[in-house]
Amino acid sequence: MESTSSILLFVLLWINSCSGQNYTITSVVEDPYLIDNGDGTFSGFMVDLLDALSKQDGFSYEIGLNPDNKYGSQDGSGHWDGMIGEVLQDPDIQIAAAPIVITDERKSTVPFTRPFLNVGHRIVIKKPVVKFRTLSVLFEPFSLQLWIMVIVICFIVSALLFIVNKFSPSEWSRIRPEDDPTNAKDSFSAHNAFFFVHSTLTWQGYKEVPRSPAGRILVTMWFSFIFFMVIAYIANLTAFFLARETVKPVVPFKTWQEMTTQSSVLYGVKLGGVMHRHMKVTRDPILQHAIQNIETYSTTFSSSEDGIKRVRESDGSFAAIVPVDEGSKYINNEPCDLMFVGANIVNIPYGIACKSVDICNRLTVALLKESKSGGLTLLEQKWLTPKSNYKCPASSLENYISKQETARLSARPLTIADASLAFVVLLLGIVFCIIFLIVEVLIHRRRKMKSSRISKEGQTNKSADVEQATDEQEKAPIATNEATNNID
Repeated sequence: MESTSSILLFVLLWINSCSGQNYTITSVVEDPYLIDNGDGTFSGFMVDLLDALSKQDGFSYEIGLNPDNKYGSQDGSGHWDGMIGEVLQDPDIQIAAAPIVITDERKSTVPFTRPFLNVGHRIVIKKPVVKFRTLSVLFEPFSLQLWIMVIVICFIVSALLFIVNKFSPSEWSRIRPEDDPTNAKDSFSAHNAFFFVHSTLTWQGYKEVPRSPAGRILVTMWFSFIFFMVIAYIANLTAFFLARETVKPVVPFKTWQEMTTQSSVLYGVKLGGVMHRHMKVTRDPILQHAIQNIETYSTTFSSSEDGIKRVRESDGSFAAIVPVDEGSKYINNEPCDLMFVGANIVNIPYGIACKSVDICNRLTVALLKESKSGGLTLLEQKWLTPKSNYKCPASSLENYISKQETARLSARPLTIADASLAFVVLLLGIVFCIIFLIVEVLIHRRRKMKSSRISKEGQTNKSADVEQATDEQEKAPIATNEATNNID
């Protein structure tokens, strides 16, 4: 115990002896971590953090921007660029202060402090817009094909009623004026037939019905067709109203599990990023399924900015998995068309890179002190928590509903197959109407021909009787004369 205490005392004395140093720090402009004020000064999370650490440790610093504006990556030859490269190669640079992700590759190259911030990943989607349903909902119970078929059927039935009225011998068009006190002769003319079909379809009543058997069969089946269709329409319209979307906007999903079980929205992650590497090695079945879909559809992107751009351009058909801090920059600023969904998972550790282990140890001690005093929490609240001065209001998932939640009671438009029974009934009515019309016309013609033949035979017999009577009248005077001669 005494040796351990001696070592700690030595470290603290050494750290204290190093106080008062001036550090040259490299960084990159990254809102809200480092903001260039345009006058040679900077502000942001990192500036406030460095100020707090400098007070804790007693050092001064100067910030310079990395010329590449990069965090640092290694090329094929092992050369590092960005801030990591500056710390390694530039003797004047002692610290790289930025939201640098602590990775195994970077830790094996330069020392890092303990993480000053752990940032998770969430899903960014296009913010849904509430669609107010107009009277178009009245057309949704039937599919477009079914509506077209109903309209076609209306014209067919109207045409058949007109044909029956024109050619049937027992219809209103053949009635004598003295037998038509209600003036029903034109009840099934071309325009009146269509009006009859429309008024009965909408249950508005009618003036006359056909008189012929063919017309009545057609109208009977038409009424049955209307009954089936109206009942089906009202029932499905009720289902649509019961299953209609609530006043809450509908998001494609709310959770990671819902995201992986749907197929209407693709999703992606930054290629080679922390989340991408984690998804490749994780045993979490949800993330395993997610990375399979990402690799199947090749939906990775080069940067968070590229992913956000795809989300905005996709109009709701793409979602991006990005770090929370990077996504917040776009969500909290205009045009206010994005939002987070899903839990905050796979935390990314952000740390400060140093030229030497000694510098990192001193900064780590200062970070621990600042964290214990609550200073880091205040910095997070100041710079990383959505504030009232943001241009976009915060979006709460409680104000949205997912498609999975709306799928508990669903409704779909009826198709022609669903209404096939009604069409079969009407088709039978049309067939029997045509058959009865043909039979009625043929019978009428046969009767007419028979009546005509009887009339002709009657006229012939009448002519013969007239001729016979004439002959008898002509023969009568001759007979009278002969009788007179005989008497004489």
